[in-house]
Amino acid sequence: MNLQDQKTTSISIVRGGLQRPTWVCRNVRQNVVFVRDASESMRGQKAKDALSASLELVAELAAPENKDGFRVAIVDFAHRSKIVHQLEKATVLNGKIAPLFIEGDTNITAGLEDTDSILEKAGKPD
Repeated sequence: MNLQDQKTTSISIVRGGLQRPTWVCRNVRQNVVFVRDASESMRGQKAKDALSASLELVAELAAPENKDGFRVAIVDFAHRSKIVHQLEKATVLNGKIAPLFIEGDTNITAGLEDTDSILEKAGKPD
């Protein structure tokens, strides 16, 4: 096989077609939290790819066929954790995801603790 004869095609990071299940009633909250690695190991293209994936996934969740049924939060972690976006409708966050701010070592525990607090708070009645 000659690799020079191979054509490259642009592929999507997120496979399309994510949809809210039809059996879920419209007032059920579906919460999604992205926990993104913002440590030094993500510098450069990896950070750009993580941002692209975040934007693409939020766009899928915000698609009209999902009837505004998803809320998204984003938590970045490095040596500490930072809640970049609190839970918000995917349609509101669509196209507005903050890029990763790369800093320090990896401490996923801090990111998971913030994620837990977001989901715990979301589970309480308004």
